Amino acid sequence: MHKLSEIKPNFIQELYDAFNGVNLKNGFTLLEEDFADTSYLRRYPHQYPYDIDGENCFSKQNLLDEIKNSSLLPEEKNDLTLAIEEGKRVNNQYITWDTVPFEYLDKYANGFYFITPNVYVFYTAALIKNLILNIEYFKGVAFDKWLSRLLMENLDHTMLIKLNNHQSSIIKKFLYTLLSDNYILEYIDVANIKKAIQLL
Repeated sequence: MHKLSEIKPNFIQELYDAFNGVNLKNGFTLLEEDFADTSYLRRYPHQYPYDIDGENCFSKQNLLDEIKNSSLLPEEKNDLTLAIEEGKRVNNQYITWDTVPFEYLDKYANGFYFITPNVYVFYTAALIKNLILNIEYFKGVAFDKWLSRLLMENLDHTMLIKLNNHQSSIIKKFLYTLLSDNYILEYIDVANIKKAIQLL
């Protein structure tokens, strides 16, 4: 097996080939899903994107106050505020998966638990590309959240039907490579990596 740094040049091209044409379409972004979770929007009925006339937790003003006082990234704060004020969805800044920065993936990693299968495929390519280019990113939480969501497939397998054979093969190659890199092994759960490989 090779270390991650040794497969980088060819692997990036393989990643582009495998995930060519993958996009979000109308799927909800990590930011939207993460915010919906942390602001408790999921717990109570509401009109999407936000119940402008709602009371209590989901009034327009309460949501705006929550955003203002949150630790969201500045650009995302502005986008969410604008979406709530205009009653629209958040503007997605990252149209293609190769433009999604790691900071975004890591900041809103809780969204991995809620995104749809198609959206998961989109962010899978983005995350793997970022991790290949900078192994320091394994110190963040994004990889663990992504892997945890993949392992949830043991229950219903709704995600895997969205991965074609080429994509599954690339992900397995990536995961196998992690097992041979001593530096990365300090930050990952080997048992979960092996489970994911079997799952794919």
